[in-house]
Amino acid sequence: LAKLPNVTLLQGDVLSEESLRAAVKGCACVVGTWGVTRWSRVSDLWTDPHLLPDHPASVVLRGTQNLVRACEAEGVRRIVKVSSFSSACAAWSVWALIPALLFSLAPMWERGAEQALRRSTKVGYTVVR
Repeated sequence: LAKLPNVTLLQGDVLSEESLRAAVKGCACVVGTWGVTRWSRVSDLWTDPHLLPDHPASVVLRGTQNLVRACEAEGVRRIVKVSSFSSACAAWSVWALIPALLFSLAPMWERGAEQALRRSTKVGYTVVR
């Protein structure tokens, strides 16, 4: 990507809206390529997922919400979100269940992230699965 004209690779922390605002400042379009970074844990059954910074609820859902707010604040016109294939599957499909069990319900958080993009009235979006 870095070799393409008019493309700049930037890095930000999806858990920090301030970090994202600094990264997207002056951009017309942002391509988001982050995702789940850990396996499910037994403790996920009783722990609030929003309190764990490495949980898919934080990384995928809250990260997307932070990116949308940062892009809205900085005047970015479009977000291209690379999502997981399983977020497009029916909830009880084997293609959704396996990743859900392995990655702390990641497809559910991906669907929520895509909904956060759709709710934005200031930023256009494209979802790539």
